[in-house]
Amino acid sequence: LANIMAFRPGGYRKRPSSRSYPPLDPHITLVTFEAKTIQPLSVLLPSHMSQGPAPAKFQALRRGDNYLGAMSVTINLNKSPELDTLHDGIEKSLKRLGLTPRSRRFPHMSLFYVDEDDERVRLEQQLWREGLVRRSANGKGIVLVSRSRTSSEELIEKTELKSFAGEQVWLVDCNSRKVEEWSVMEKFSLVSLRPCSTMPDEKQQLEEFPSASKGTD
Repeated sequence: LANIMAFRPGGYRKRPSSRSYPPLDPHITLVTFEAKTIQPLSVLLPSHMSQGPAPAKFQALRRGDNYLGAMSVTINLNKSPELDTLHDGIEKSLKRLGLTPRSRRFPHMSLFYVDEDDERVRLEQQLWREGLVRRSANGKGIVLVSRSRTSSEELIEKTELKSFAGEQVWLVDCNSRKVEEWSVMEKFSLVSLRPCSTMPDEKQQLEEFPSASKGTD
């Protein structure tokens, strides 16, 4: 995914005031909410969860009409039971706390945040044109194609991605308009069902981006 997210349309020149293409971890947004006091994930997560990753299949590439919805890979609407359990459980916990959860187009995965309308159009078109996104063989979803050069720099290896498996839930403060200023408050492992360090572990892929204090996604 990192190789695909590093793609930029040819000829793009970023304006000084533009927020386009910030550093971004791939994530599935489970829910967003606003709160003055943030409860820990131990309170927000469902009391009963199956141990292991929460899978989701890529369904379609969608171009949004605003910054945070600029470009999303929309996950298969036939959501996995594991993903549904997380989403529904967190929503119920928030409602018990008197908070209003929001789940725009759940589930979706944002790959790019782009300010300019015309740049979003070019990005979508070139992702298809360059073969980084293509239809799946059965026509029921999409495949993301990651390209990387071999050590000889002569051959290009292609890796096809059809799905995403979330191994962690992150609680993130999304107050800032700048994505790079979003702050990870807490992490929870779905593999061990135990809290993780709040600092990102480079050996682990970020899989879930669950909720935000006064933030949207």
